[in-house]
Amino acid sequence: MGVLFSLIGLLFPLQLMYFFMDVNPEVIAAAPEIVRVYFLSFIFMGVFIWATSYFQAIMMTRLPTFLTTLRGIVLSSLLYLLPLWLGLSGVWWAMVLTEALTAVLTIACVLWSNKVPTPED
Repeated sequence: MGVLFSLIGLLFPLQLMYFFMDVNPEVIAAAPEIVRVYFLSFIFMGVFIWATSYFQAIMMTRLPTFLTTLRGIVLSSLLYLLPLWLGLSGVWWAMVLTEALTAVLTIACVLWSNKVPTPED
């Protein structure tokens, strides 16, 4: 689903804007770049959503809580730092970078959790 949503944002940014708001020339000029960058985050977001549900289902509740908190801290930090380097577009890239970093960490946690011995072992 993340890939599908990302493709929609990449291919149809103006159509999305028309769907959600009354557009004016300023929005038409700015929206395609913003939507395309922001929608890249959906590729990574699915990994996080799936994994936190997985961890909760196998009763490893501390791990998704840790990942969610870390995601919020990283996002908050990047929202302040990236605009200093990238200007206004840094705000949009912060979301993508946060989701990518979270996805990498989440995949590492999934791999780690599959090696943790269970009480049945």
